[in-house]
Amino acid sequence: MINPERQLLVIKIKSAAVIAEPPDPGALEKLKQEAEQKGAACTLISIDEYITTYRGHRYFDLRNPVTRDSFDLDTIIEILSAPLDEHSDEDGDYIFH
Repeated sequence: MINPERQLLVIKIKSAAVIAEPPDPGALEKLKQEAEQKGAACTLISIDEYITTYRGHRYFDLRNPVTRDSFDLDTIIEILSAPLDEHSDEDGDYIFH
């Protein structure tokens, strides 16, 4: 298969969300379960939905070994749970969400 339907995971807490693309369906389900256990709402989307609806959200490509080694779901959950004003720069622009 050249490009089977790519599934991504939207990890959301309150109004903040990030997108993660695990390397395979098994990893996708494991990440979804772990995120939901930590209080996140998760939604599976296709790559087409990402491009049309979620463009601009922080994206973690877990197919990349470097990203996979540095991705820490606990840190992401903590950041998503914090008030938005804690993540703004001096101009008030959000630096994470």
